[in-house]
Amino acid sequence: MFFKYNASSDKVALLVLLLAALSLLAVLLFLTCQVFAGFLEIRNRNKFMHKMLMCEIEQDKQNIQTLISYDSVLLLEAHQWLLLQKNRLQSKISLIIDNGNLGLFSLIGLAYGIYQFLITEHINALSSNKIQTLAIIYPIAFLAGITIGALLVKLKINQIAYKTDILLIAINQK
Repeated sequence: MFFKYNASSDKVALLVLLLAALSLLAVLLFLTCQVFAGFLEIRNRNKFMHKMLMCEIEQDKQNIQTLISYDSVLLLEAHQWLLLQKNRLQSKISLIIDNGNLGLFSLIGLAYGIYQFLITEHINALSSNKIQTLAIIYPIAFLAGITIGALLVKLKINQIAYKTDILLIAINQK
């Protein structure tokens, strides 16, 4: 036994109970502080989002003012080049992600397939039949890599669209 309770050691028992109560109180205080901080964050979320939006607008205005100093022909060429790059990237991933969230649904389906393979039906397949396991894992990994790559290209397309919008605003203000 680790600890043998003895009636003569009431001081030790009282100390153990006091430490247990203090640790419980510390945990409850920590949880209460987390909940209170969450409420403050929710309350201040609108102010924070408004401040972030204003900072983003100011940054966009500074970028537009920088672009206005360039020649209109150069801005139009940059706009056309960005549109060409955007169209080229969209054509590369149009088979994988054509309607927006198709890649996300593909990843969810992959995760479900891997879960079904590893957890429910073939829990011992990884150790018993290596060739069959590799024949299943490699296509899943290939599809996952293609989908993740397409999602990253989609993010790049969104960045290019933002840049073309800023260029259009600068061209129109010129």
